[in-house]
Amino acid sequence: MSFLWTNIKDVWFSLTKRGLVLTVKTIYAELRFDKKHGVDTSRRSGDQSDVEQRLKTTAVRHQGSNSVFFNLVFSKLNLDFANSVFIDFGSGKGRALVLAAEYGFKKIIGVEASEKLCRAAEENLARRRTITKKTINYDIINSDARAYKVEPEINVFYFFDPFHMSVFREVMDNIGKSLQSNPRKIWVVYLHPRGEDEILSPKYKLVDSKAHCYTVWTNTP
Repeated sequence: MSFLWTNIKDVWFSLTKRGLVLTVKTIYAELRFDKKHGVDTSRRSGDQSDVEQRLKTTAVRHQGSNSVFFNLVFSKLNLDFANSVFIDFGSGKGRALVLAAEYGFKKIIGVEASEKLCRAAEENLARRRTITKKTINYDIINSDARAYKVEPEINVFYFFDPFHMSVFREVMDNIGKSLQSNPRKIWVVYLHPRGEDEILSPKYKLVDSKAHCYTVWTNTP
């Protein structure tokens, strides 16, 4: 019953904030995503039994990124995908990673606190590799996002409202340290925006946005 009520609230929010057309598009994309891609990413996961208690209090329940919003961002992003590395913090079952693989990133990385969701993401990417018969260079890392050491080649940082803003601030601080050690141009993509601008605006430039859908930020290296 709670699952149904959550879905009703999500649809109502989308209708009131994004309008009928975009809401219908996102629902249609959600319903057909797994069948189209041969994966299992659609079911929400309320099971966080394998996540440390200290992390549960700052985590947001897993839900896969909607492909409509993801494609709205990345179809317009002026980026050399073949020479770019994508990371998703709070990668869940790996839907954003599946989508990123379609853009031909040099490498995709998922960071997720739940070992169960990490295994699900591994399975989904393995299915995609079998279906597409293409090499997918990826890493799935079971870790607290705050403890992850940012690799110097990563230039696309993706967040789908994965945790509280206090955690997001710490992750962005780690990204800032990586930029100090290895200056480079990066993009920060945030889906379902809800306050990230207060953290990002002092150091990053907003280059694209859609109200109640996403924001895209970059820096000047």
